[in-house]
Amino acid sequence: MVVLGFSPAAEADLERIFAFNSARTLAWAEKVERRLQERARALLVTPELGRGTVRSGVKRLSVPDIQYVLEYRAHSGGIQILRIYSTREIR
Repeated sequence: MVVLGFSPAAEADLERIFAFNSARTLAWAEKVERRLQERARALLVTPELGRGTVRSGVKRLSVPDIQYVLEYRAHSGGIQILRIYSTREIR
């Protein structure tokens, strides 16, 4: 069985992103959360969707319609989402 997991940092990112976006509108915050979950689940079917990074085994998947990025690692048991951030964030 292939499993989708979120690191504690990614879970905190989701909470932070929802709080930030709900200040704009609740509908937008819900859309962003829904799209991030959809793209994360898509990795279970096609883990090679993302592009490589300098970190070994870590890939990034862009979600351009909402301007967010998922950092993840694929392993034999599934996908681990490591971090989630806006492309507009200074990193």
